[in-house]
Amino acid sequence: MGPHSRRTRRAGSLVAASLLLLGAPSAKAQDFFNTPAAPIWTGVYGGVTIGADWAEADTAGLGDPNSTDFVWGVHAGYNFGMGGLVVGVEGDANFTDADFGFATGGGATASLETDWGGSIRARVGMPVGPALIYGTLGYAWTSTNLTEIAANGDRSSSDHTFGGLVNGIGAEAF
Repeated sequence: MGPHSRRTRRAGSLVAASLLLLGAPSAKAQDFFNTPAAPIWTGVYGGVTIGADWAEADTAGLGDPNSTDFVWGVHAGYNFGMGGLVVGVEGDANFTDADFGFATGGGATASLETDWGGSIRARVGMPVGPALIYGTLGYAWTSTNLTEIAANGDRSSSDHTFGGLVNGIGAEAF
């Protein structure tokens, strides 16, 4: 056989060796991914949020508008345990009627209202006994309505949905 045949055999041996190496991780990596996470952190979960939200805006010359309102929402997610690591995806939607009213000068007034918000996030955590310490990263949205009433009674209104990156850290225990 010629030199071309030898090269083919070498390339074939190299591919086979690479597949064997990829298929046989080191003992440490294998132990990490085959060790089951606490069963409580694996699977589908969901819930309902009920509570209050409050906020205060510190504005120059407009006073200190504040809002305290009832809020409710739902959340759901899925976690997959991979030994000492839990990865998942989580989403939520929240509904409220938060409203900031303030004077804009010259007898005019305005109000900023938020009706709903939500997010979808990736979640990565580590079980520590009965607790899970985790971090999240994703995208969030919120809907707002700005209404302005001029001193003469003319009214204008605009709706807008804002979105952006959201991140956080947390801990849960069961």
